[in-house]
Amino acid sequence: MSGIPGRQTCPAQFSTAASCQTRKRAVGGLLLARASIPIASYDTPKAWNQPPYWPFYDLEANPMQNTRNRVPANTAAEINKKIRDETNARVRYYQQHKDGIRSRLRQLDEEWDIERAIECNASALAFTGVVLGATGDKRWLLLPAMVTAFLFQHAIQGWCPPVPILRHMGFRTASEIEQERQALKALRGDFADISNDNADAILNAVRA
Repeated sequence: MSGIPGRQTCPAQFSTAASCQTRKRAVGGLLLARASIPIASYDTPKAWNQPPYWPFYDLEANPMQNTRNRVPANTAAEINKKIRDETNARVRYYQQHKDGIRSRLRQLDEEWDIERAIECNASALAFTGVVLGATGDKRWLLLPAMVTAFLFQHAIQGWCPPVPILRHMGFRTASEIEQERQALKALRGDFADISNDNADAILNAVRA
């Protein structure tokens, strides 16, 4: 297709509201190909080519979360608060026990973030489904299909079935872990003597 059609009404074969809506949601597999189109720029009437143009996913009604906030945005507020409060408490503790900051930074380097936990869980389930499907009942192949679908949903929205469980267990995002790391490094004085116009020194301190 060379471009987005202009001001057109629903074609004859999709003339009713119900069949037109069915047509709008029929091509779900084209989300990836069209996800980058700036829907807000469409200047078309309420018709079969009205956003969502390809359309089982309405990017206006369901905007993709940014990478930093997509998991917290899909986590219960009380869980987010608990994780944040625990991080704050640790930083305040090491404010009074700076000799332990180095050890804590090593622990943060080894901490699994929630993405790593989800990847491990999903790959284990998918591998299990493939093995069972190949050696036994073919219906087990539905398991890796479901896992990959949920992984796709997680990539877009920041939610999949394991997320509430893992967040309740205390798994943090990489950004949340990094916040604690940088706070501890600031307490240790890593940034104290760095000029704000020395980009190399700043980068070296952040990467230390």
